[in-house]
Amino acid sequence: MNVVIAAGGLGTRVAGWSPILPKELRPVEGRPGLLHILDEAAAIGATRAVVVHHPYYTALTDWTRQVIAPGALARYQELADQPVDRRIPADGLRVDFIAQRGRYADVTSALNGAQHLRSGDICLAFGDNVDPSHTALSGLVTAATPGTPAVLASPFDIKAAASHGVIICAGTGPVRTMAGLIEKPGPAHAAQLAADHGPDNLRLLQGRMRLTAGLVHYLSRASRLAAAEPKVSLALAAYARHHRVEIVTHSGPMIDLGTPDPVEAAAAELASASSRRTHISGRTPAAIPPPGGDPGRGDGGLASVAAHRPTPRSSSVCGAPAHTRQRGDQQGVQPLHHENQVTNDPS
Repeated sequence: MNVVIAAGGLGTRVAGWSPILPKELRPVEGRPGLLHILDEAAAIGATRAVVVHHPYYTALTDWTRQVIAPGALARYQELADQPVDRRIPADGLRVDFIAQRGRYADVTSALNGAQHLRSGDICLAFGDNVDPSHTALSGLVTAATPGTPAVLASPFDIKAAASHGVIICAGTGPVRTMAGLIEKPGPAHAAQLAADHGPDNLRLLQGRMRLTAGLVHYLSRASRLAAAEPKVSLALAAYARHHRVEIVTHSGPMIDLGTPDPVEAAAAELASASSRRTHISGRTPAAIPPPGGDPGRGDGGLASVAAHRPTPRSSSVCGAPAHTRQRGDQQGVQPLHHENQVTNDPS
């Protein structure tokens, strides 16, 4: 099974540096996050991976392809007079880079990647969600029923619910089925979900999925018919109304590369406070990017449990006002009003 890495975002939550470096190359434990995901792909025996990136970063892909090629690290180590490590798990993996084509959405990244690989049976990994243990994909593939769509999820945490899709689970045991999904509920809604279903029957959606040909076909159709920006999470929940979608629980850390680190967050808060004081004094405040929210994010809001607590982002609520987005080379007016809740009958 091969892997599509959705990396179509612009990283606007870390806009201080993401115009220069895609967030997928942000270091985690001394290595770019993308390399950790490629090691995950190698761990499930994949022979190919395709990285679907935003067109803004096209100029960087030649360099990235060169430095992750088999033997590239060894050549660097020789030049730097460092011990040479020639045992790189991902060295046997063919990695392609393609620019995202079509309407900006995580669904588009999945469909572009599946078309490039000429296969509907793929694993989908969101490029800004990194598992340093490299076990997320292998845990998903090993635990789920062969030929069945499945997603990775972490145990429910009410404090993190506002930045995740919250899954309502049916069944018992280590592998559950999806009975519903609520996209990024607010604190009161999350508390009500816990009261109604019990925390043990709730999970937080993580950035790893196994797609089947049938599900890819459904996503393609849903993308064409959607008036708003389609989201993988909500399309998956709608698919689960009539098809089995399995939930595999993963308790390991998942790092969100689009989350500002504490120093960045503190600097942003100081700048915001300074702006407020300047505004009160009657002087024109400096332009400061708004905190939170990431319209350039290619995971469609599938933020993961981060090394640092992520900034909560607002729910996608049915009937919310339409607004526009512009993202580098992909510009257009998109009405962003879609339901944030899809539930099924657990029976």
